Amino acid sequence: MPGSASRKVLGGSGISGDGAEKAWTECAQAQRQFQQELADFLASRRPVLRDLILVSRDLQLGLIERRSLEFRYLLAMHPERIVRNQGISKLANFAWSDEDAKVLRRSNPDYEAVAKSVELLQERTDGHRQWPALRVAHQALARNADYQKIYGRFQQRVEAAGKLLDGGRLR
Repeated sequence: MPGSASRKVLGGSGISGDGAEKAWTECAQAQRQFQQELADFLASRRPVLRDLILVSRDLQLGLIERRSLEFRYLLAMHPERIVRNQGISKLANFAWSDEDAKVLRRSNPDYEAVAKSVELLQERTDGHRQWPALRVAHQALARNADYQKIYGRFQQRVEAAGKLLDGGRLR
């Protein structure tokens, strides 16, 4: 039966690994673009907070990269743990354990490097003296029309990624 081998390999989800991979890639790219556009917007409106905004952006980009490495690991090693038939949000919010992280750290030096970078960036942002000001600025600027456009583009990109996932169903 055509496709039965890939259904078995991919946990019987009905979504090809390639479809899940494409959807993930597009969703991660949407997140990266959003973080970059958001940082540019916030820094242009609150230049005094620029350093913290850029470190926060870099942290978010690092978290996206780390999650991408985790996704690809699971897709290759434990594809049954990735939910492919309940939309892009379920695809992106897969379970991840400390044991998974240990295995991936041992097997992929890129993961170790990204994880260390994320830890360092987290240390730089945690308790930063300007966090309260950035939080207030973010809340105030979230009502701005330009912010809403940035967020709207992000939503459209994620929706497009979800359609790639929907289009990956095996017949």
